[in-house]
This record gives sequence, C-alpha cells and structure tokens, in this order.
Amino acid sequence: MKRILTVSCFLLLFMTFSTVSAQMSYPAHWKFNVKTISDKEVELQFQLTLDEGWKIFSQKSDINGPFPAEFTFTPNANYQRVGDVVEPKAHEEDDEIFGCKVLSFSGKVTFRQKIKRNTDKAFEVKGSIYCQLGSDDSFIAPDDIPFSFSVPAVKKDDGASTENIKINTFLDQGYITITMESDVAEVEFFDSDGDSVRRIPKYNNGVRIIVSKMPKDRYTVSVRTKKGKKKFMLNMK
Repeated sequence: MKRILTVSCFLLLFMTFSTVSAQMSYPAHWKFNVKTISDKEVELQFQLTLDEGWKIFSQKSDINGPFPAEFTFTPNANYQRVGDVVEPKAHEEDDEIFGCKVLSFSGKVTFRQKIKRNTDKAFEVKGSIYCQLGSDDSFIAPDDIPFSFSVPAVKKDDGASTENIKINTFLDQGYITITMESDVAEVEFFDSDGDSVRRIPKYNNGVRIIVSKMPKDRYTVSVRTKKGKKKFMLNMK
C-alpha cells in the first residue's frame, strides 16, 4: 500500500511538472573525463554540475524513495571494471512524502569508475546513466543519459624530456606561458585531487594561457612534446 501511495505521489508530481518542463533547459550537465593512473589502469570520471535547486539521487538511495542513479556499461573486451562506480558522501535527509531517508547530491559531484585495460590501443567505453532529478517541489521523470569515454592508446615513453621546457608565471596578470624547443605540446592541468580539469591538445610555444578564471587550487601542469614530458606545480591558492 505504501509503495502504491509513493507511485501516486510521483505521478502527481510528474503531471504538475510536465507543464513547465518543456519550457526549461535540462538542469543537469555532464562531462566525461579519462584519468590515466598507469599503463594498465584508468579512472573514468562522471562529472556532474546541477543547476541551483536541483539534485540527483545516490545509487544507495532507499528503493521507496526517488529513483537512485544507476550506471550501465556496454560490454567491451578491451577493458574490465575494477569494482563498482564510487560516489562521494551524499546528503541525507528524512523525506516526509516518501517516508524514508533520501540520499542526494547537489551542486557539483563526481562519480568514479576504475577500469583495467586489456589492450594498449585506444578504445571507447560506452553506456548509460539511468537517473532522476528533483527539486524541493518537482521531479523530472527518470531517463537514460548516454555516456562515452575515449580512452587513449598507451604512450610508450620513460616520462623524461630531452628538451628544455620552462613554465613562466604571470599570476598577477592572470596568465602563464610555456617556452620549449618544440613548436607544439599537449598541456593538461590536474587539480589537487588529481582530476583533469583543463586540457589543451595543441599548445603553441609561448602563447598565453589565461588562468585567472580557474578556481584557487594547487595544480599539476603536465607538458608533453614529441621528445617526452615534464610536470610543473602551479600554486594558485
């Protein structure tokens, strides 16, 4: 009987929301990033930003409450999953409508899945996220959100650069430059948690990189050229 009442509450909320849902943009914005841990292990990062007032529900949510997030992966012989999708600590509250504890996330949240690669070649990881979004007074019906990760081929090098690479900081003016012997490099910024937050696939020698709008943090800047790569620390706290 309780589950019937819960479903009835959902139907009422969906009917209320249906008149306005077509007039608003979808309040969840996903980004899918790949973090290389080693030549054999990769971390897939599901980065979600929710509009103000909206939330997504934890994989561990009570089945009597809103629909929990569920990650489904398309079978692929090029990799195997290591454990399940990991999520941060969720916000917990007693919900009067559903009569149970509801676990949710708001603002920004990153879900992580480690995989073990079975090939050195590049491959795709595809699947979908079945999830429901809600606010204080409305819900969006659960739906499948497709995802796709492009896992790059293993780059065979010893990590050392045979050329002179230098990072030049002009933080008071809001930018940095990188000088090197090569004309082009791949530049990537990692935050203090080790997450890739910015990538420039083709950086031209000496060009300004605007960093004034990046969040205050201690970054690792990876610079890779045909001759190798170097890493630099960039303290913007």
